[in-house]
Amino acid sequence: MEENMVIAPNEEIGVEELEENLTGEAEQQQEEENDDWIAGIRQGLGELFEDGWTTGELGAMTQDEAVQREIADGHGVVRAACGYLKRMLAAPKKGMVPIARTTAAGTVRPGSRIEQMSDREFAAFSKRAQEAMMAGRKVRVE
Repeated sequence: MEENMVIAPNEEIGVEELEENLTGEAEQQQEEENDDWIAGIRQGLGELFEDGWTTGELGAMTQDEAVQREIADGHGVVRAACGYLKRMLAAPKKGMVPIARTTAAGTVRPGSRIEQMSDREFAAFSKRAQEAMMAGRKVRVE
């Protein structure tokens, strides 16, 4: 694994910086355990990188507070990443505009409006569509 990985054209992030994001609470542990712990974190980050995680995704994951807590509690990086992905998938999507299913006049009938027409209504509709086509206008049936 490379020592410096590119996240953006002008910005680089190194393994040490990714480790530092996850090891903020490591100062409380003994030195020998700390070395093994950091080696496990390094190995887990390497596995995620080999699995196709980008440096931007790794950077965002390592800065997540829940991931940092899980790592501090002794969980592996891969397990913490799995929990991170589950939380991201469960998070509500922003920016989606609800589609109106009813109008001010009442509910909208499901299915095609043409299928819902009576024979008389369809004949009138067909006549108006043909007149519009003969007048040179475009007729679009949705």
